[in-house]
Amino acid sequence: GVMDALMAVITRTAPRTASAMEPTNPKDPNFEARVKACSALSNLAIGYDNKIPMFNYPGFVESILTVIRTDKAEARTKACSILWSFAAEMKNQVPVVQRGDILPALVSVAKEDTKTEARFKCVAALTLLAESPENAVPLLRAGSLEPLMNVLQEAGPDPTQWRGQTASWCVGFLMNMAQCDDVVPALLQEGIV
Repeated sequence: GVMDALMAVITRTAPRTASAMEPTNPKDPNFEARVKACSALSNLAIGYDNKIPMFNYPGFVESILTVIRTDKAEARTKACSILWSFAAEMKNQVPVVQRGDILPALVSVAKEDTKTEARFKCVAALTLLAESPENAVPLLRAGSLEPLMNVLQEAGPDPTQWRGQTASWCVGFLMNMAQCDDVVPALLQEGIV
């Protein structure tokens, strides 16, 4: 019922422009409907009892990834928030990475999106995924280190001057990764530990 209806809204209201990078008109009813549907799904995904069933719901992850690929505005941020909620559930952490399609989306947004809160959501999701040692090598291979190091570089060396929480999540990511013996050599090579 509800999941199918909200998924239908985000699918039917996808931007039809030649480029998803073009400005979106917030007064467009499709834009508004898509944002509201993603917001509702994001709120549902926050609920502890919903994280695993929503992650496993047929076609749901694909529809969220489509929003992330085709939207550069508020709906994308809400979709990234859903992935963050999935990563917050320990039982989802390894399956999220094993899917193979979520990790590249998280890394891409963390790398490319410097203007919206979507970047923060994806950095937080990557940090939570790094809590599971089984995910350390796939996270490293997916290129997750580069965008997080860029965030830290942009933030500067003084944590008391950092704006927002994104840089702090990057430090958490590095701490989680450093606990896995298989990735420590790569972190050493990069001069991180």
